[in-house]
Amino acid sequence: MKKTILTTILAIGFAMPAAAFTLDLNQLNGSSLGLGTINTTFGSFVMTGGGSTYVMQGEVNIPNGETLTIIYPDTVCYGYSTISGNATIVDNNGSLQYDANSDGVVLISVNFDSKVPEPSSTALLGLGGLTLIMRRRK
Repeated sequence: MKKTILTTILAIGFAMPAAAFTLDLNQLNGSSLGLGTINTTFGSFVMTGGGSTYVMQGEVNIPNGETLTIIYPDTVCYGYSTISGNATIVDNNGSLQYDANSDGVVLISVNFDSKVPEPSSTALLGLGGLTLIMRRRK
């Protein structure tokens, strides 16, 4: 019975996913991107683009031939992007680059995953370790 409980606690601890979130582009509404910063609980995201790249209604409009770069903190890893149009997307582990092809691109959303384990995962792993220590003492 004790082995089953310990195994269950450890399995739950390792099965917890990292927190996923979508970058809130609305923070830059109405601005032309030379340089913009979005602050989140995971860190600061710096966005650089050409002078004609602008943000409207939470979407980034990247004209043909322009490049948008998002520099993201090392506490997250890139998940996926939702775009309208044709673009080349390059993830350089710390920066994300969108090169607009043909008629330009509209960046609708950018999603990231946190690299930091959730507190509940850490707590469950701690409980599992504590159970092992208590079991050895008996």
